[in-house]
Amino acid sequence: MQDDRRVLGGPLDALLLVSKLNQIASPFLQLSAESRNSIYEHYFQQIKWLIHSEEDERHREHTLHVPSLLLVCRQIYTETALLPYSKSLLSANNLTLFAKWLATRSILQVNSITRLELQCSLALMDHSITHHTLPVDKHGTLLRSFPRLKYIHLQVDVTRRTRFGGPTHPNCAQTHVNDLRQSFEKIVPGVEVTAAHATEEET
Repeated sequence: MQDDRRVLGGPLDALLLVSKLNQIASPFLQLSAESRNSIYEHYFQQIKWLIHSEEDERHREHTLHVPSLLLVCRQIYTETALLPYSKSLLSANNLTLFAKWLATRSILQVNSITRLELQCSLALMDHSITHHTLPVDKHGTLLRSFPRLKYIHLQVDVTRRTRFGGPTHPNCAQTHVNDLRQSFEKIVPGVEVTAAHATEEET
């Protein structure tokens, strides 16, 4: 005959009791599931996760961590576990670091990713690109590993130099950024791609 005390006093029973008490004590958990989901969506859409190299100053200001909302109680964690991936904007500036970070995620988490910001850089001499860096491989293998990807924003830092010290054509940087955006549209057809750039002149 089974000893009921081993079940009633066990971890599962305690967990169910804590979950029930949390729901009773929390006005938020007393909201309908639909209302909670709307709040979750609004919350996570405002979040940008920075997966940046340590050389980037922004890395010191924003650490990649589990949002505190997920740690409130087990029920909230269960309801929101994938939302940081499906609703938040993930920003990357380094291919190696991005690939390593993805390798630590579960298949469900990677498959939930829908929005990316890619920090890129272009170095121009006169009208030509002399150097560029992208946080993804140029063949698009990494990008195609996100089956639910819907949106990519390219944030491009452009450095312009001229061989003889004269000004480059004012639309030169914009032309190259547009070309970069179009190349991404070909790599991941059906995904919305936007781009913006900041230009620094070097003499």
